[in-house]
Amino acid sequence: MTAGLRLILVSAPAGFGKSTYIAQGCHALKAQQVGVAWYALDSSDNDPQHFAAYLLGAFSTADCAQAATWTALKQQAGTGLEQVIIQLINVLAQTSQPYVLVLDDYHCITTQAVHHAVGLLLERLPDDVRVVIGSRADPPLQLSRLRACQQMLEIRAHDLRFNTAEVATFFQNARQLTLSPHSARLLEDATEGWAAGLQLAALSLGAQVNDAAINAFAARFSGSQRDIFDYLADEVFAQQPAELQTFLLQTSVLQRLHADLCGSVTASAGAPLLLEEVERANLFLIPLDHERRWYRYHHLFTDFLRARLERDHPGQAADLHRRASAWYWQQGLMVEAVNHALAAKDYALAAGMLQDAAYPMLLEQGAYATLLAYAEQMPRAFIESRPRICLPIARALWVAGRRKESDQLLLSAEQALERLPQQSAETQELKALLLTARAIDAALDGEVQVSLKLAEQALGYMPPNAPDIYGRILFAMGYSYRSMGELERAEQTYTRAVETLRPTNKHTLFWPCVGDLGLVYYARGQISRAAALCRAEIASGRPQVPIAGHVYYALGQALYEQNALDEAEVALRRGHDLLVSGSVFSHVWFGPLLLARIAQARGHEQSADEWLHQAASYAERYHQPYVMGWVAAYRALRALALHETKAAFEWAHHYQQQPRRDVLQEIEDTILVRVYLAENRAEEALLLAALPLATARTLGHISTLLQLLVLQALALDALGRPDSALRALGEALQLGEQHGFVRLFVDEGAPLFHLLRRVLAQHGTHADYVRTLLHAAGIDTAQGSDGYAHEVLTERELDVMRLLANGASNQDIADRLVITLGTAKSHISHIMNKLNARNRTEAVAHARALKLVED
Repeated sequence: MTAGLRLILVSAPAGFGKSTYIAQGCHALKAQQVGVAWYALDSSDNDPQHFAAYLLGAFSTADCAQAATWTALKQQAGTGLEQVIIQLINVLAQTSQPYVLVLDDYHCITTQAVHHAVGLLLERLPDDVRVVIGSRADPPLQLSRLRACQQMLEIRAHDLRFNTAEVATFFQNARQLTLSPHSARLLEDATEGWAAGLQLAALSLGAQVNDAAINAFAARFSGSQRDIFDYLADEVFAQQPAELQTFLLQTSVLQRLHADLCGSVTASAGAPLLLEEVERANLFLIPLDHERRWYRYHHLFTDFLRARLERDHPGQAADLHRRASAWYWQQGLMVEAVNHALAAKDYALAAGMLQDAAYPMLLEQGAYATLLAYAEQMPRAFIESRPRICLPIARALWVAGRRKESDQLLLSAEQALERLPQQSAETQELKALLLTARAIDAALDGEVQVSLKLAEQALGYMPPNAPDIYGRILFAMGYSYRSMGELERAEQTYTRAVETLRPTNKHTLFWPCVGDLGLVYYARGQISRAAALCRAEIASGRPQVPIAGHVYYALGQALYEQNALDEAEVALRRGHDLLVSGSVFSHVWFGPLLLARIAQARGHEQSADEWLHQAASYAERYHQPYVMGWVAAYRALRALALHETKAAFEWAHHYQQQPRRDVLQEIEDTILVRVYLAENRAEEALLLAALPLATARTLGHISTLLQLLVLQALALDALGRPDSALRALGEALQLGEQHGFVRLFVDEGAPLFHLLRRVLAQHGTHADYVRTLLHAAGIDTAQGSDGYAHEVLTERELDVMRLLANGASNQDIADRLVITLGTAKSHISHIMNKLNARNRTEAVAHARALKLVED
């Protein structure tokens, strides 16, 4: 528990005694009143929710005094792994009890979400908590940083090798035998201090432990570790009583051993006693908890036993897996039950379990990754012939961005339904679920009329008292109304969906409805209401399954518009991490778009580009038309901010060649107007804005109406019609002040600031609000209107300005000032905003007029 230490990494190949070494250290710590939470990992722990549940379970067994706290936290395991880690850190920080968390067999972890969570834990670890990782290979964590900060202790294979004295001590403790120095040295040389080799030697030598026997053993001990193990384990195994041999073989199918579980698998009442005998005989049994209720075999020993079981009793493993599956199912441990059914290749059994549990797993826990892992292990026919499995797996595929496969499964479900009794209650319910899934797909594809028709059909099949189905239907309808621009109907529909789902545990349905309702509030100009809704539901205590990230996105958008950039970024990053942890790629793209805007607002150009690239990657993966359209439009907007007008013009040309969809395209349309303004085509920009502006006014789309009024004002000003420009801006300011908009104005940059300064100069009715907006843009309004007409450039910006005046390109500026190309572009963008310039030529002209550079 050295001060400043965060991680103890025990990394060595199999058989070097990593688990034993860690266990000995933990035993010493327990004597010092340190709580030890031991988590032995296997491949099933790659599921983030599974990992969260077992991680908290390890702490609950480590500390009985806080059992209620750990139990309450464990119930939140489905809220998303990162949130569980944050809650765990908070609990650990508030207790005076020091802890050690052991993550043994960490090499079994391959999921990035789990690595990210462990990295977060290490980063924020309280001072009196340590993490111990046992692994065959170095984990993909920030080891170099921990090493550089002296926050990591490393134990490697050379540290774990037994020397001559330790070999002698080992035999004295294990066999109560005293080796001569020569014999101990022979064993050390033969095994190279390998702990597993010494343990095998101790078991295989039997009673003939003398120099001659050890010389003979050392002579035979050659070859690879696996070859050695196969040979020696056979000899060790052969020395055990027949009953114990049978027990070892039959229980080798288990990842973890428990007395009751072993009894069920072996069908033997004597299993608990045999398990104790295995431990007493030191037959490679490793305890997994301090109460010694759960164990596992050494991995090498497991490999040997399973190979021997298949050789001596072909086909028996399947029956043993079925028994294990039945035991886990009775204990309510569904994941382990299905895993053993699949290991038995009993796909009918696995399908039956999934048929009972797939929808609860999806709707309550959001365990998309687990469902997909099951689907990949089962023959397609076992899924396609069972609509109750087919439908949730299709939804999991859809969420993961595998839309084509999802569509195929929905078609299979439809065909399977045709073969069922059409009037049965089950068939009617399944038809409602299928139609609802198709309605949601159509809504998200922009086929709103098709979606509404399918939703109406689903209502006709919906059974009574089915809030989950009704909530899904309402979601599809609400999304369609929102896409059509009917915000009032969308609000009413989403509100009904939230009220329907709130009393249920259908978390994966509830959160998207709340998030979309928040977005509808925002579109109607009710920014504070949107933020309040999202905050209230986040604080409600409802488990935050991964798709709850959608609500954090809605909150982040509202906070961004209020210019609360720090809070917005926290919310958006939280939402992004939640969605990514659950592989919810259907929604994850939206957060990076807003995070790119936050980075741009702060002048972090590289970060803005990276977030925008992420959004584009997610959009391409998901293949949704409206998503692709939004991302392309935002990339054009980003190009305008960097004054890379060619890319923006190319987007505009491509966009105008595409056929219009049935849904409103407000984002694309407003950005198109901006491109025309940047192209000095103000008259055409004014005409382009007219129709969407009238539509937004009619439908009550306050956020869109505000943007178009601002753009109209800029176009009118560019056309030399200042009075008309100020009238349009006045209407925008009235609406903006009423609803609390800030960033919508600030993000327009220098051209709008010029108009806002004129409002101040004329002492307009919105002067205080205008000062608020200019202050948010970093403009000092304390000076007179002439005094702050042009802000002073920084020293670095003056250097860039001088090079611009001499005709230097962006790359020339970067090379001359020894900065990156992105930094050069950022400086130029800031200069143009401060000088109210639309292009480089105007910027140079304004700078010369202000005597900032020489003529």
